[in-house]
Amino acid sequence: MMNDTTVTPERALQLLKLGNDRRLAWLKRQAEDPEKGEKFQEQRKKLIQGQHPFAILISCSDSQFPPELIFNNREGDIFVIRTAGHVIGSDAAGSIEYAVLHLNISLIVVMGHDKCGVITVAVNQSTVPGHVFNVIEHIYPAVQKVKNADGNIVSAAITQHVLDTVARIKNLEPVCRKYHEAGKLNIIGARCLIDSYKVEWLG
Repeated sequence: MMNDTTVTPERALQLLKLGNDRRLAWLKRQAEDPEKGEKFQEQRKKLIQGQHPFAILISCSDSQFPPELIFNNREGDIFVIRTAGHVIGSDAAGSIEYAVLHLNISLIVVMGHDKCGVITVAVNQSTVPGHVFNVIEHIYPAVQKVKNADGNIVSAAITQHVLDTVARIKNLEPVCRKYHEAGKLNIIGARCLIDSYKVEWLG
């Protein structure tokens, strides 16, 4: 159901088209810059020829949470996998394994964030509609672990879910567990404060 703040489908598509036009104009200006245009074009050519990201970042799909901006990275630096609540289903697991096997990435970061909406739902609602349940069921174990904790249960569940996801990836067969045990793959957790974009590293 739409409310007064909802953008219509037509306006949403228009905004995307305008955004792409702005990006194309920016790329043209950079390429034609007399001081840095040549270097910029070389970088773009390398990116077009193939990707060489140095890390896999698994994060929430929350629109307030843009990973590339948080880490101030260029295009091609990070292989980003985003799902609601950074849940790892079969498709996300396959994406991780692809990046490890074919892009030779040796670091995976699982990053949650404060005020996570889907984890708030997992803590406060016992039933959810449709396929949202498929997301929530991955988060419930973390909620159960912290339900009697002191303080903010949602905050505790966010951190616990990050740690649980790290543990799941370390044991993910057949690729990640093998590479992790061989010392070829490191998997760590992190948490981002949306208000400041400060990243807190977990363990």
